[in-house]
Amino acid sequence: MSQSIITGSKKTQRQRNISRENDIFSQLDNLKFEAVWLDTFNRLEIRVFNSNASATTMTMRAKMLLTSGDIVYYDFRLAITSNRLESNARFRTSAGWLIGLMVYEDPAISKRGQTFVVVDIFDTKANVHAQHLISNYVAEPFHPSWPGTPLIASTEGPGFIRTIVGTDPAAGAEISETVPTNARWRLISVRVTLVTSATVTDRTPTITLDDGINIFGQSEDGVTVPASTTSNQTFSALGDIILLSEAYRIRSLTTNIQVGDNYGAPIYIVEEWIEV
Repeated sequence: MSQSIITGSKKTQRQRNISRENDIFSQLDNLKFEAVWLDTFNRLEIRVFNSNASATTMTMRAKMLLTSGDIVYYDFRLAITSNRLESNARFRTSAGWLIGLMVYEDPAISKRGQTFVVVDIFDTKANVHAQHLISNYVAEPFHPSWPGTPLIASTEGPGFIRTIVGTDPAAGAEISETVPTNARWRLISVRVTLVTSATVTDRTPTITLDDGINIFGQSEDGVTVPASTTSNQTFSALGDIILLSEAYRIRSLTTNIQVGDNYGAPIYIVEEWIEV
């Protein structure tokens, strides 16, 4: 019977290999591995609130470790609206471990403050939301992911700076603009054009802020405008930081306004967030 003999050099090499393998297992023991088990009753629920008219589709990509040991990817797509109202859907995967999740826009064009996404695990058997995975803005090139991306409220951080051309009121009427549903505005400035009739009296425009009923903010008086004049006025001193929620209003209040006086469409600069 033959017997293999381990020479000194081979024995040393084998000991090195064993030591290397032990090091690898030691490293694996120290890894933090985050995963969530999804069974046949679980769904991935996505909710999107969007104000960008050019954004039409949200994609959610799930990375799953199946019981067979295979890693597979699921791409789920959701058509979204741009009226800031909720677009939502629930999607089913195979039973297995959820080990990664990412959401992104197609096409990727939104800025921060425009498109807010929430992803949860929904248990259809218990009829409850079981776990919160993603709550953040989608903004190219940022794609909220789980695990890793912090959960935030939709009003945290900077919003989207936008210019809005408001509603053009009828002759003799005041300006009135209402903050849309699921929006929060920080008003930066308002520019108005007033064309006065030939009726002889001085008009004095101001800008007011209210919650739909109660006035809580008012600009200093604007420049006095005589008869038969076109006046362009900008109001920006409306308080240090004034945040306006949905249904709040921005209005003009004009001393001695006449039936033939005519405001043009106002122009607003606001910082906007989704507020949900």
